[in-house]
Amino acid sequence: MHAIIHWFITIKRRYIEAHIICDLLYEERKLSYQRSMLRKFPHLFFYALVAARFAYPFFNSPMNHLNGGLAGRQWNQAGLFFTPLEMSGIDAFLYQPWLALVRYISLDEPMIINAFYGLLCAALPVCWYWCARELLPKNWALLSGIIIALCPSLTTIYAYFTSETLLLPLMGLACAATAVCWKRPSQKLLIIECMVWVACAFTRMLA
Repeated sequence: MHAIIHWFITIKRRYIEAHIICDLLYEERKLSYQRSMLRKFPHLFFYALVAARFAYPFFNSPMNHLNGGLAGRQWNQAGLFFTPLEMSGIDAFLYQPWLALVRYISLDEPMIINAFYGLLCAALPVCWYWCARELLPKNWALLSGIIIALCPSLTTIYAYFTSETLLLPLMGLACAATAVCWKRPSQKLLIIECMVWVACAFTRMLA
């Protein structure tokens, strides 16, 4: 009789111990998952901002701001790329062929044009994040990318046809190429760096 009672007590004790161990393992996995999500949250937030920037021109299209001014002039002159007007001489060389290429590929379809400018809008924080990754710790680089992605003035310009929309991502790419070439010097990287900086210079002469 005593052996049976002892056996039941032993079984109950082991059941309680197993239950406690399972609870501890569950809490440990739960805390580990929460820490993992907290570590991933800044990256997910940055990706969400990049996606939102891509969608921005679809809600505030540059096609809706063509009534005169610089944006309208840029748009009209891009359609006359091979028969330029006198005013085309004051514009930087690279932005006009870029906009002319956009018009040629899209056939002036607003949704396709919005997609092109959505890509430029999304590329801006990504290019500067790449640059920051080469110069700063990863967390600081990600923070700088988030700040750039949240900056209103660096978003609303993509509702207009201006050379800055192409210049700013190119400058981020050029700075990233410079940082990479400085850390890992090679002839190929130097050529790429120079090409990107030349593209920046031809996009806007005053940059």
